[in-house]
Amino acid sequence: MATNTDKAVKVAVIGAAGAVLAASIPVLITTLGKDEPSKPPVAASSAPVTSLPTTTPPPATPTTDGPAIALTAEASGTRQVAVGVERKRAPRAGRSFWFVLQIHNVNGHSEFYPRKDVSASEPGYQLQVSIPPDADVARKRTGHVFEVDAATAKWMAAGAADDATMSEKQLINPPCNDCAASNEVTLPFE
Repeated sequence: MATNTDKAVKVAVIGAAGAVLAASIPVLITTLGKDEPSKPPVAASSAPVTSLPTTTPPPATPTTDGPAIALTAEASGTRQVAVGVERKRAPRAGRSFWFVLQIHNVNGHSEFYPRKDVSASEPGYQLQVSIPPDADVARKRTGHVFEVDAATAKWMAAGAADDATMSEKQLINPPCNDCAASNEVTLPFE
């Protein structure tokens, strides 16, 4: 049989639980009635409330994986191709990026024609490449970017796109070995 003391303890426990529940109901009703997020209820404890630190991801950095330049190509008119040049990094010190047109299988070899220094190309840059009216559009032509040293860039910049001004060695060899800085793209001349 329960004593008066036992009854008093039960009433006190039930009363305390009821008070906590009663105090929580207005907070729940207020919170549920709002469309925007609200602050969490303040704890009755005196322990400090700490939030987890937030971190901001580091800014994107240029990639060093793969080629330094990505090329795309599409026909842009009669005997013209637009070559998209997306530079992923600057050329190394003392070097520059040159776009070179390669004509395949010319008397059993390829010929390489420098076209333009693309070292300072901006995002979205398109290089217009054309061929002469008497050129065979069916012959395979591709484009590459090479990262060349200052001496090579000098003869390329001196108008070396014309085979009459190039030595045979310059004409039938790539501008340098192991210096390709882009993918190779087929130039779809029409």
